[in-house]
Amino acid sequence: MTRVFVVGILALAVWVVWPGENGQLVWAQEDEQTLFVRLLDSATEAPVTDLMAEDFAVWQAGVECELVSAELVSPRLQLALVLEESAWMTNYRTHLRNGMPQLLDALPEGSEVSLIATDPPSSRIPLDFTTDMALVRERFDEYSPWSGSVNRMLDTLHRTADNLMKKEDGEEGVPEGGALRPVIAVIGSNGVDASAGQTEKVDTLMPKLSDLQATVHWLTLETVSTERFGVPGVAEFFTSSTGGRYDRVATVSQIAAEKMALMGATIAQQHALRGAQYRVVF
Repeated sequence: MTRVFVVGILALAVWVVWPGENGQLVWAQEDEQTLFVRLLDSATEAPVTDLMAEDFAVWQAGVECELVSAELVSPRLQLALVLEESAWMTNYRTHLRNGMPQLLDALPEGSEVSLIATDPPSSRIPLDFTTDMALVRERFDEYSPWSGSVNRMLDTLHRTADNLMKKEDGEEGVPEGGALRPVIAVIGSNGVDASAGQTEKVDTLMPKLSDLQATVHWLTLETVSTERFGVPGVAEFFTSSTGGRYDRVATVSQIAAEKMALMGATIAQQHALRGAQYRVVF
C-alpha cells in the first residue's frame, strides 16, 4: 500500500515523544496542527480522492507524529468583499458598478459572498454571507461613495477577521473543524484612512489572518498623489504574506472594471487549486 508522507515544519508547539511500534519514536503535541494537502496522480495529473487516514504519515524532524485525522474536503469559497465608500472613490463609482458583475460571474458556483463597508453606520451595502448572487448584486446597487463617509480600512479589516473567527455560538476562535481559509478582497483608494494606531493594527492583523489561513487580494484605485498608510506597501505586505494578489489603477478609467474582473478570475483560479484537498490533523 502506498503511503503519503507529509513533512511538518512547525514552530511554537509543545511535543511529547514515546516509543511506537517496532521501537520507532512517535511525536505528539499539546496543540493540534492542521495541514492541507492536494495530491495529483503522476500519470494523469487528476486529483487523488480515494485515500484513507491510514494512508497518511506526518513527520517532524525525522520522527513520525501522532496522526489525529485525514479527510478529503472541498470547501465552498467564502469571499468577504471589503469596499471603501469614501469621497475618494466617487469618480470610480460607475467603473465599480460595471466591474462588480464581472467579478461575481468569475466566481465558482455556490460561492458565499459578503459585502463589508469601511464606514458601516452610514452605508447601505453591508450584507452577510450568502450564495444568492442576485441579492449581492441588488445590495451592491446601493453602493454610493459620498463625502460624509469615513474610511477606516484597517479597522474594517480587523472587524472582518474578528467576525470570520467567531464560532457559531459567538465565542472567539477558529470554528471547529479547522481554519476557514476565507478570501478577503479589498477594493479601495489611496486616500486618507481614519483608523487610529495604524502601525499597531498592521502588526496585530497578520496573526488573525494566519489563524484563519485567509488569503487577501487588494485592488487600489488611485485618486491622489499621497499614499494612505503606506499603500502600496501595506497592501503588498498583506497580499504577499497570504498568497493573494495586489493590483492598482493609476487613474480613473475603465481599467478599474477590467481589474475587478481579473480579481474575480484570480480568486476562482486559486480556489480551484484548493479543491479536493485533504485536511490532515496531527
